[in-house]
Amino acid sequence: MKKYAALFIALTLILALAGCDAESQTSVPHQSEHKNLDPNSTEDISKTDGMTLLNGIFDTLSEGTDVTITLEQDGVRQSYTTTLNEYWSMRMPTSNDFNWRETEKEDYSADSSEGVGKQNRLSLSGNKDEVKWSLAVEADSNYGVLTYGDETYYFAGATEYNYDSDWSAAMALRSFYDTMEYKALGGGYDSDPKIVIPDEGQDYLAAAQAGYQQQEEVHLKVSKGSEFCFSFVKCNVMPVEDQTEHLRKEGVIDKNTWAVCASTIFVPENERARQNSMAGNTGQYSGNDADVPTGALEYGRVGYVTLSSDGWHINIDGTGW
Repeated sequence: MKKYAALFIALTLILALAGCDAESQTSVPHQSEHKNLDPNSTEDISKTDGMTLLNGIFDTLSEGTDVTITLEQDGVRQSYTTTLNEYWSMRMPTSNDFNWRETEKEDYSADSSEGVGKQNRLSLSGNKDEVKWSLAVEADSNYGVLTYGDETYYFAGATEYNYDSDWSAAMALRSFYDTMEYKALGGGYDSDPKIVIPDEGQDYLAAAQAGYQQQEEVHLKVSKGSEFCFSFVKCNVMPVEDQTEHLRKEGVIDKNTWAVCASTIFVPENERARQNSMAGNTGQYSGNDADVPTGALEYGRVGYVTLSSDGWHINIDGTGW
């Protein structure tokens, strides 16, 4: 009996060791499955799968990163290079935001309207580890093409988006492009002074009218489809003498500065522009100017006009003093 007991124990030990060995073989992936899956890896990331590469690139899009945004539309290509600030680094799209999945070129070409898309697409580009990359998406779609060095990867998205039910990746990048274009053309409220008009002996109202018209006509210069695009703009600047006198008495402005109010009558070129223009004081135009198209909207602004040695400084950009 002792002999059979010893034999049983020996067989049990052998089977246990064999099971451990099999478990260790199935639980440890092949070395090639490990390679470059870490987005922060210093290894050659171009040899990894497309999704990991895409996520690794977008992980680098933090505040202070230089990127170029490009719109190709109706045969015209326009690019703007900028350094991401905190706001835009937080709003950059990712594969998770849009449920992207990697797909084959053949499936991408079949599923997307690639022929039309080539006429109207957006791309974001930059450098990672001294390698140039570019992500292109077709307008009004959730298909993407990533180029990293000499490699190309294709992506498609689900119908529903985690990021925003009304946005696709193309729309997110278009919003970024629209803002960069608008600022480059002189729009936005982050420059001081906003507009400088040469002093040619005109009074402050004439200078303010010229400056505000120049400021608002940027909406006519942006690309078609922009969230800042208007098809019609007409401006009026009015004096507010009581406010000017009050602000001078309070020491807010000096004798070379006048308070003014202004209105912009406009027609948004597209639905995004209409939504973007809506504010607390935006409403339907109710005047009787024959030059104004049917369906025009109107909003009001207030600000200051200052005469300095280099001309009239026009800062009309608020809704209250």
